[in-house]
Amino acid sequence: MNIYADVTYYADTFYNSLQEPVIAPEDRLMYLRKASAFLDSLFVRQKPEEPYSEEVKNACCEIADCFYTEEKREGIVSENNDGYSVTYAKSSSGLNMTQHKAYAIAQRYLANTGLLYRGIG
Repeated sequence: MNIYADVTYYADTFYNSLQEPVIAPEDRLMYLRKASAFLDSLFVRQKPEEPYSEEVKNACCEIADCFYTEEKREGIVSENNDGYSVTYAKSSSGLNMTQHKAYAIAQRYLANTGLLYRGIG
């Protein structure tokens, strides 16, 4: 499996010295792998010997952040501590809300690259 952005790119380029990375250092590689696998599932194809584009690397980093943040929230979309109420995300399409968010991120970065093209049409 390809990992589209490494931990150095994530910490030093996607985030810079002015901003603190979202993902804890010990978890970064795992979430970047998850994000890369998600991108592979969307038919993103880049040959391993070619350098990955900034769009692919940035999509990988932001999707990793999304997965990390959503996993920490465990699907909670709203809370109320007055009478203790918690609302969890639901989706009727078979995809969970995290996957919807990750797909929107991928589209934002990769829509004009041809990497999301599935070869139909």
